[in-house]
Amino acid sequence: MEKLETEGFVETDKAQRAAEEDEEDEIFGELVKKLKVDFYTLTQAVNMLESMNRELVQIKNKVGSTDKRYIMISSACAHRILGFLIDTVNEAQDSFGPSSNLTDLQSTIGQATALTRKLLLLDLDGETRVRVNKNLETIEGVNRSVTAAVTVRANRAASSSNIFEQIPGWLWVVGVIFLLSMCSGK
Repeated sequence: MEKLETEGFVETDKAQRAAEEDEEDEIFGELVKKLKVDFYTLTQAVNMLESMNRELVQIKNKVGSTDKRYIMISSACAHRILGFLIDTVNEAQDSFGPSSNLTDLQSTIGQATALTRKLLLLDLDGETRVRVNKNLETIEGVNRSVTAAVTVRANRAASSSNIFEQIPGWLWVVGVIFLLSMCSGK
């Protein structure tokens, strides 16, 4: 029996793997680069998610929505944005103090809540979807608390500025009569 040459098969296999890697670089390369970009504001995070989403749509059209690599990279995008949102919400809460503006905190938390909801629109693996949902519940809870505090503060401000409107009419009448009686000197 004659033995088969295995060297040619190894070289062919290497060439095929190299071609597959080149194809993956072409398909996933831009998104992988975006995953490495740092962002520092919620506006930058929103823009990054929109940019990632455009790339994901193109990838999905090439490989299909069930492709494991696509789901993995989509989930990686969600993890990247979610990590930033968690840090942002925690930092906003930690830096909030008596002299801080509650409306600014509400704005930050509200934007983080909206962006976290958008992450659920991505094609995610089960673990990532659970993580996003869990953190969304937490951020929404913080958002509800901050919104309630803003409402209470607004109600207090409205009631303290309208003190005269809170005085009953009969008390006004008694006060005017008392003032008139004092002025008349009787």
